[in-house]
Amino acid sequence: ELQAAVDEFDAQIEGLELQLEIANQELDDKYTVYCSRVREIEEKGKTSYWSIIFKASSLKDLLGRIDYIEEIMSYDESALTEIEGEISKLDKQAEKLNSLRADRNYTERQLRMTQNKLLDKINARIAEISSSERRIRRPQPAVRRRGLEGRRTLSVNRSFRCSTR
Repeated sequence: ELQAAVDEFDAQIEGLELQLEIANQELDDKYTVYCSRVREIEEKGKTSYWSIIFKASSLKDLLGRIDYIEEIMSYDESALTEIEGEISKLDKQAEKLNSLRADRNYTERQLRMTQNKLLDKINARIAEISSSERRIRRPQPAVRRRGLEGRRTLSVNRSFRCSTR
């Protein structure tokens, strides 16, 4: 029963480790894209947004450019929010993984303790059996046997005397 629980924990831990590995890789990919985007903005400088706006040739063009900049900024914000959410999610999964490992280790310790107790009982029983076997196999002292034979003789003789009278 405890071994089955330990095996189940091992399977869960293995699955969660795989999920974490995949999620970490996906997060790294998103973060790399985000960082390259931020780096590109920094290289061009903050004035690049202004230069886009000032290049407008009409009011309609200006409003279109402002919408475009807002979309870029919104995308950057949502990308950052998504990355932060992924990090939070990964932190929770890592906590769950650590909790599963702790539960597994506790269950394994319980299993080992139970196995050791059973082994102690088995060894104690083996010692009892060995002690009993030694007592059974031990030869009886000669004096004791003679004393018993003499008693038998006496009772035989007594019954013989009673019969002859």
